[in-house]
Amino acid sequence: MTTISLTSIPPRFDQLGPVLESLLAQSIAATVMLQIPQSYARFPGPVTLPALPEGVTVHRTPRDYGPATKLLGALEAGTRGDVVICDDDCLYAPDWAGKLFAARRPGTAVSAHPYSVKRLRRVAQPPYDLIAQGFAGVLLEPPLLGDDILDPPREAFGVDDIWISAHLALARVPIVAAPEARAHVAPQSAAAPLQDAHLNGRTRAASNTACLDYLTARYGLWPRSGH
Repeated sequence: MTTISLTSIPPRFDQLGPVLESLLAQSIAATVMLQIPQSYARFPGPVTLPALPEGVTVHRTPRDYGPATKLLGALEAGTRGDVVICDDDCLYAPDWAGKLFAARRPGTAVSAHPYSVKRLRRVAQPPYDLIAQGFAGVLLEPPLLGDDILDPPREAFGVDDIWISAHLALARVPIVAAPEARAHVAPQSAAAPLQDAHLNGRTRAASNTACLDYLTARYGLWPRSGH
């Protein structure tokens, strides 16, 4: 069974209903799982869950991984089978997930809207040079990933696309694009956007660099290009 997994934050809880309804209405058979931390690093205080559509499974994660909770929570829960991760600030047309599956080839992950890590001035060789952007959907197989993905450092908080894509590259899993899936996604305005947030005292661009530098130091992956 396919699992569609996402996470959210308290300022967006009241906007979740239509997003979850769009995921429940996918043309493929799938379980919809919402990953909610027991407590949030960015939003202190008790967590009160919103009313959710029938059919959504909630998993409470002991750790807040930031936006990577959408995948790491599913891995913690022992989810088997294919996992599709997505963001909580988009509406997804019924054929969206099906378009991700249509683009998949054996041994690959699928991203609706990837980009090259070279854009961030890193050295990388195809086919292990792509960053899978989670907002429009990523399809992957958990057994292909190593255990290290479940232990993200402080530098990875907030830059889930880089962290997840790096572990696909380390596992020698190419990322393929599914532009037809991207065409089935309608981004919505959302509260507390990460693009504007300062994470651990860093801008988003600085957080990207810090995570990439960590990956280079630990794994030798994606070193700086020097220009």
